[in-house]
Amino acid sequence: MIKSGNFYPAIAHCREMLQLNPNDNQGIRHLLTSYYLELEIVDDLALILDDYSGDTSPYLHYTRALLAYRHSTPDADDIAKAAIDSNRHIPSLLSKCRMLTKSNRGYITLGEMDEAIDYVNNNIKPWLRTSGAIEWLSKIAQ
Repeated sequence: MIKSGNFYPAIAHCREMLQLNPNDNQGIRHLLTSYYLELEIVDDLALILDDYSGDTSPYLHYTRALLAYRHSTPDADDIAKAAIDSNRHIPSLLSKCRMLTKSNRGYITLGEMDEAIDYVNNNIKPWLRTSGAIEWLSKIAQ
């Protein structure tokens, strides 16, 4: 997450990078969804989630689950189950309600703890702001 709080310039850069590289092999969409979620820019967030509907990463899956919970979407539990399948470590880390020490290895392993820590560190605030969301997710993960 951006430590300086200058989200808007970062968002502009991310949008430009996605225009130049729409296949996004760099994962810029993951950063952008975190920024939109942090700032509650829900319309633009929904567009990114639609544009990358085939993305099976936990970054987008868990964001979809949070939005489904917020909007009481009928299939919210199924969306959460898909998120949990993408990385089973995230619900327990979210339930700790704090930032975590990230790995120093320099890379993230798909489906593993370092990926979960990265997601939680970049997205915990919106989960905490959504009353009952973490408890709901933890219950589904059991």
